[in-house]
Amino acid sequence: MDVGRSIADTVDRGLYLVAGLSVATASDSCLDGGSTSGLDMDHLVATVEQVDGVIELHHLHVWELDEHHRAMEAHVAIKDGLADDLETTKSDIKRCLADKFQIQHSTLEFEYPDSQHNNCTDSFLIYQH
Repeated sequence: MDVGRSIADTVDRGLYLVAGLSVATASDSCLDGGSTSGLDMDHLVATVEQVDGVIELHHLHVWELDEHHRAMEAHVAIKDGLADDLETTKSDIKRCLADKFQIQHSTLEFEYPDSQHNNCTDSFLIYQH
């Protein structure tokens, strides 16, 4: 028996095993409702709340679409009078989410905390969708 062939077969089988475990782990995450393992949600909230004009982030849903893509939806309470700069604030939040948390897709609902039209009663965080 050729020793080189035996070593190559062993390495080949090891690579298949590693690839199979990676697929199984990703599949488990998708079946688990897209849990966001390794994502510090408290840090995410605190970081977004540091963006200029943001008062609070709540009603937060984050999930993994697959092993490389995350999505998020949230309510963002902003300072009164920020309407003229809303697009800038939204861009700053989305850039922060992509750069620091690998969240490439986000749906953000903006609200003014003291507005008579603000009917949001969801002040909680939903860490997984």
